[in-house]
Amino acid sequence: MATNKQARENFKALLRGTPAPRSKPTLAQAKARLRAADPAIDISRPLQQLSRGDIKEAAVTLAAETVTTVSLPYLRPVITSALHGLLAEKNRQLK
Repeated sequence: MATNKQARENFKALLRGTPAPRSKPTLAQAKARLRAADPAIDISRPLQQLSRGDIKEAAVTLAAETVTTVSLPYLRPVITSALHGLLAEKNRQLK
């Protein structure tokens, strides 16, 4: 939900012909959006592991979540981008 201040800023940007300023959602807003998109997606466990500093454990848990058919469509662009970056880096190393 946009606040009145955000709505005014968006309208001013529209009148100027510039893109509306984007604000970062809070953690609660991001979780609410994710749940609204699909209630079956749950990334709270990997996030908790990351906050504890367990990077490898978080990566494995996130990987397990992404292989489910429920989460895959939402995370496919991120995974594709990461793989493309890895392949591009590997090609640069080979040249």
